[in-house]
Amino acid sequence: MLTITASGCTSPAANHSEGCCTNPVSQTAPGQYRDAAGFSNLEQKAIGPIGVREPFYGVRLLNRDGTTVQEWPLDSLTSYQPVWDDEEEHGPGMLVYSLNGRLPSILQQNGSISVLSQPKWAPPQVEFTNDFGLNVQYADRLVQNEIYAVNGHLKLYRVNTRSGVSLELYESARPIYGIAASPDNDRVALLVASDDTFGPDADLIVLDRDGNKLLHRPRVSYLSHSDGFLFIYPLAWNDNETVTVPVDGSRRAEPVAFYISV
Repeated sequence: MLTITASGCTSPAANHSEGCCTNPVSQTAPGQYRDAAGFSNLEQKAIGPIGVREPFYGVRLLNRDGTTVQEWPLDSLTSYQPVWDDEEEHGPGMLVYSLNGRLPSILQQNGSISVLSQPKWAPPQVEFTNDFGLNVQYADRLVQNEIYAVNGHLKLYRVNTRSGVSLELYESARPIYGIAASPDNDRVALLVASDDTFGPDADLIVLDRDGNKLLHRPRVSYLSHSDGFLFIYPLAWNDNETVTVPVDGSRRAEPVAFYISV
């Protein structure tokens, strides 16, 4: 847990109460307050020189005090997402996407970086590009070197990350907004555009690892945005039988969870 402490309190004395800030204050004159360090709000505090670092572009893992634990310099970084790897014991890593033709990389909390193999799939005849400028989207789980991926935001594959061998599982009639895998990687959930206009509504489709459809619920997810834009929708599995989809705007205030029973 990140602990944040206040360096003073600027509340008027009449509104100041015990516990409202870390350092108590005392009024020294009308409109002027002094904190525990002895500085008033009308005095200028001396600030030490700020160290200037070389420009950095990439991902940094920081400690609680702001010191760098590990950093991954990356060029053309465009987006990243969490990914759980069954071979890692340090928690989820990050799957990082780039725009310069580089394959996505998985950054682990132990500092390792692995580049995914080029999937062996045919270029889609029709494809869509999302708001990040990408036409490929991976699921959030890697189990026994297998991960689900959507190519062109229409075709779903199960991909071996070492060999690149890909098995086509499903083709959607409309763009896929989001994808997530169950903890055991035996099921995959998709959020698919409900309308041809790429509107805010999305259907939930759940498939098994062979592409058999287990569930289809129309218009269960809603993220407010204008038609015609392909945004990535977050969704996640609570366990192997429950998946949570996002809902915002005027529909509901809380995400919706669905129990999958087969």
